[in-house]
Amino acid sequence: MNSTTSPAKATDPSFGSASSSGSAGPLKWNPADASVSVEHTQSQSLGRSGPLAHRLVSTQSVGASRRSADDKTEFGLEMEFRQGQQLDAASSGRNAASLSRSTQLGERARYNVTLPGDASAEAARAVNPFDPLTIPVDGSVRLDGQAFVRTSLETSFRNFASSSEHTDAAGVSYAVQRLDPYHVRVATGPTAAIEHVEMLGLKTPVAQAMLGRQDALGQASMHTATFDLRDPQAQAAYRDFLGSGQLPAQAPGISDVQRIDTLSMSSQTRARVGLGPLSLDLGGQRNSGETVRATQADGSSTVASKLQYADNVPLTLTRQFDAAGSEHVAARRYQLGFGKVDANQAQLLNAALARKDSADGAIVAGQDLTLNFSEAQMGALRQQYAQAAQARPFDREQAGAYARMSNEAFALDLARTLGNSPYGLSERLFHVAADADGALGGALTRIDAGIDSPAAKAAAAARTAPASAPSDPRDPAHPDHAMQRMIDARLTPADPQLATHLLLAARREGLTRVDHVLRNDAGRVFAVQGDPMSADKRTAYVDAQVATATPLQDSVRQLNALNATAQQSAVAAAQETPDAAQRAPAR
Repeated sequence: MNSTTSPAKATDPSFGSASSSGSAGPLKWNPADASVSVEHTQSQSLGRSGPLAHRLVSTQSVGASRRSADDKTEFGLEMEFRQGQQLDAASSGRNAASLSRSTQLGERARYNVTLPGDASAEAARAVNPFDPLTIPVDGSVRLDGQAFVRTSLETSFRNFASSSEHTDAAGVSYAVQRLDPYHVRVATGPTAAIEHVEMLGLKTPVAQAMLGRQDALGQASMHTATFDLRDPQAQAAYRDFLGSGQLPAQAPGISDVQRIDTLSMSSQTRARVGLGPLSLDLGGQRNSGETVRATQADGSSTVASKLQYADNVPLTLTRQFDAAGSEHVAARRYQLGFGKVDANQAQLLNAALARKDSADGAIVAGQDLTLNFSEAQMGALRQQYAQAAQARPFDREQAGAYARMSNEAFALDLARTLGNSPYGLSERLFHVAADADGALGGALTRIDAGIDSPAAKAAAAARTAPASAPSDPRDPAHPDHAMQRMIDARLTPADPQLATHLLLAARREGLTRVDHVLRNDAGRVFAVQGDPMSADKRTAYVDAQVATATPLQDSVRQLNALNATAQQSAVAAAQETPDAAQRAPAR
């Protein structure tokens, strides 16, 4: 089977937001998250002793969100209930002081539905998180639930105030993604989070201005598997999973069984200002990091670590380990994500990476850009940094530091060095390329890196296939025209929608020709390569009812997307071969 399985993704157990928000009484809104929530608090007095008041406080909140990104629409619901005891003490006069301490137990949950395109709320409501067939292709659902303990302390003296809030939470996460009409990927497992907020500032009965920090630490251990819902054993295993919550081991119809462990952390400056019932909670600079380990059934694993310091370019380091825990150091991959580059960045980076001073290159303004480095390429960049520093009198001590660093330490230094914003790093790479020959502003020495951008992919595809292939497999120029003709000739009665859907299934299963088209009493249609009675035959099948109901253009779109993915893989392999040859030592 050749399913389109997405790479391991981090699970963020924290419920806190890094965005700025505003509130007016019980109403709260977050423009960046496109969310609105309402909160209701009830208080009941439990007694009073002098200046000390004892109360029972319960709070309920519910929120909803809708946002669009990457040609998808995400709908969200979030709920929270907490209850506990609060102690308040206050004194008046010239040295007025107050203290408030509370401990609360609570539960919180969130539900997210992500649908392709510009989806409506009605489409999101039609999704049943426990019935994957109600999720459209390329859609996903996520459910998170946690129980938590929250403690808080607020103090003030002569309008100088401090506050701290600490939350310990633990729960379970469940996610399912529809990969194609037949395959769904499920992930489930325990989560835990620690959230802490500390603030200092000024506070009066009518106004406040506080400054502080918000820290979060999250941990998740998710078990994942892909189910082929055409297989009866996979269907039974999926039903067992819904009943028990336990994912099965590798079995017929079940693939890509992994364990994905995530450790995430973040620290962000926050400011809170308020006047009467109105308040603003503003997010400042944020440092974040996450490590995702995907462990395969054979014990081997892939570890991806992502770091971002403030507005610097984020670094992702991917490492491979065998079942014994030994790392394949040569297989390390480093990624620097620049996001959308402007015209100046494109000009600088094209010059640094390809000896050009024009933006008319592999990097185009307005497009997302990621630079990819192998272990050898990162080592070469480190040496270029050292040589460029040697050319500058004030940086010669740093040249020795670069020479002594490991490649990993150098990459981490790139991520955290002050000023390595997307533009700052673009400029720095240009100067390194210009100075790496040992002379200031000398001839450009090309920085060797893989370029991941829409323009680079388009250029590579154009080199591989100068003439664009037609989209319809019944066009003689289409790469799958021969297989489509084989299926059309053998399928009776003729059904273009069924025939093209069967071609899509055959291509996914790796068939290169179709010798027979067969039907069975269960309503399935099979494409067979080779003798149907032979043990080494290759087959693909579809449900006739589902295939006939699938619009022809949907099958054609998925078929062409499959061809494009295969073409990109071939281009990447072709590019890797000359790169490896360049890095090989001369004989």
